[in-house]
Amino acid sequence: MHEDLKLVWKNHNEGNLKVFQLVEGHEGLSARPRSRSVAKQLKHMIKVRQQWLKTIKPVQKLASLESEDLADIQTSMDVSSAAILNLIELEQSGVKITGAKSIMRFVSYLIAHESNHRGQILLTLKLNGVKINRNDQYALWKW
Repeated sequence: MHEDLKLVWKNHNEGNLKVFQLVEGHEGLSARPRSRSVAKQLKHMIKVRQQWLKTIKPVQKLASLESEDLADIQTSMDVSSAAILNLIELEQSGVKITGAKSIMRFVSYLIAHESNHRGQILLTLKLNGVKINRNDQYALWKW
């Protein structure tokens, strides 16, 4: 189970990283005047990861993300993704994980939450007239 979960998490994270390529130059766009911009949606994804990781033991403390710069957000995504992968590996090795009902449920929640925001980001781009070719869109969901 753990090997499959690690593979699923890596595939999901690859999709997130592809989003960064698609949104470059469009990070300030939002669907409506008072909705989150693309950069703020990506930042929110990281903040949710960090909030959950604060409650789970044993996890190293992650640096807080304050910037809305895409490079900083991507760095935080890489760091938090590695922390989650490490958490899966710790449980696989027999370390007791506390703060989450199960590693499977925790990772499933993150994937569902972040996939929702990926969809919102694509919709934001579409509503603002940004064309993304179909192959790039499908690549986000490649498993």
